[in-house]
Amino acid sequence: MKPLAPAAIPRLSQGSLELAARRAVEGLYAGRHRSPFTGSAVEFNDHRPYQPGDDLRAVDWKAYGRSDHLLIRRYREERDLPLVLVLDTSASMDYGEPHKGEWARLALAALMLLAIDQGDRVRVVVDGVPVTGELGGPGALPQVCAALDAVRWQGRGDAAVGAGKLASLLTRRTLVVFLGDLLAEPATLARPFGALAGRGHELAAIQVLDRSELALPEAWGACAIRDPEGRVPDLACDAPTAKVAYDAAMQAHLTALRQVFAGCRADHHLVATDQAVADALGAWLHRRRRR
Repeated sequence: MKPLAPAAIPRLSQGSLELAARRAVEGLYAGRHRSPFTGSAVEFNDHRPYQPGDDLRAVDWKAYGRSDHLLIRRYREERDLPLVLVLDTSASMDYGEPHKGEWARLALAALMLLAIDQGDRVRVVVDGVPVTGELGGPGALPQVCAALDAVRWQGRGDAAVGAGKLASLLTRRTLVVFLGDLLAEPATLARPFGALAGRGHELAAIQVLDRSELALPEAWGACAIRDPEGRVPDLACDAPTAKVAYDAAMQAHLTALRQVFAGCRADHHLVATDQAVADALGAWLHRRRRR
């Protein structure tokens, strides 16, 4: 929900978006020797005969029961992990100073640039629909910025539906990073995100909110509030009176989201749009590298 007359925020053009993304990642290049997007999973490769001194925990006892030979399981590490960046373009993103949608658009472009610069392959999805193929190399960022230039913040966007569409889109293990305000009912996200995790995909959600959404400003006083997605009618609000209940409801919402994402082994990272994109992404990427 939002005041009826939010401040206007200038929109980044395709060219300025690309330049801003390059500036945003300048401070993140210290870790370029190791991509923060690579996986760390292992999968079974083959067997080899047991040798004295081998760890008995590596013995495949089921294979022993079938063959009467002691065999050691061998695995290979899966480091190549394609990246899918998912952008929420619902009407609720058309709010804030700095603007939530523009913040998320810049963050997506910055993540794209960082990934391709480190040799990763990336695809961009908007509300469950791919807007690029799998991209890599120096020509990828302009393509992504051109696709993002067409984005408009409108409609009722549904993160649960978008996550559900990804299940048929992804044919191999992938890192999926969702950027949006996540103002949906947390319970509706559990099934689609859980299904993605169940298929072996690695998930992260970067939740983008304005400070006034995190805590209702008393300075608003008596104000008119509207839901930009039209789910509830406009209402009158006395901010100082409503603040305690609103703030408690928002904290309950955030707690429920964290529980949902923890349940499907997804990384949840909350950012406010008054944080610099480089600082917010840097904190998240630093945490990924320390896992």
